[in-house]
Amino acid sequence: VGLSIRARVDETPDFKRVERTGKVHKLPIVQVLRNDMKRVLLVCGARSGETMQYNVVAVFALHYATQARHLAPAIYLSAISLSALVSIIVMPLSGALSDRIGRRPVGRLAGVTAALFGAAFIPMIHTGATVWVMLAVVLMLGVSAGIGNSLPSAYFPELFDAPVRYTAVSLGYQLGTVVGGLLSDRTRSRLG
Repeated sequence: VGLSIRARVDETPDFKRVERTGKVHKLPIVQVLRNDMKRVLLVCGARSGETMQYNVVAVFALHYATQARHLAPAIYLSAISLSALVSIIVMPLSGALSDRIGRRPVGRLAGVTAALFGAAFIPMIHTGATVWVMLAVVLMLGVSAGIGNSLPSAYFPELFDAPVRYTAVSLGYQLGTVVGGLLSDRTRSRLG
């Protein structure tokens, strides 16, 4: 399905203009490494935060809640499902808000909510009470991650010029996934 959709999607008007001028780079990665590393690292940092948040809440804390706190797996998995439903509402609203007030303020909101909800997350899980566990997961994945996940598809491409946009976003995104995975593993060891 994805391949079928991608085959029908046309290039952006910005890239078509660059193509017409003949200024498409044969090796855009070289241009990105020379000129855009600061922004690539911004994408990397944002993506690593997204990866860590998801891994800690949806994967590692599931193990902690069910093994250390003896919570029924169905409760935690239901909280993850409820989070997905909440994010279906939060993401488009946050995306629309970022169109109105800018990407950075909404990104900061995502960071602040991740810090605030993250500080309360383990204590809420530690209670073992169904309502607190579900609320903790929904706040982290449905609300905070929902806000943060509304931005990358618009914000990341806006950071780069059309000739290198796809390469730069991809490089930052993939590096961020690796870094976030490594940092998540360090966090997992602290959860026990």
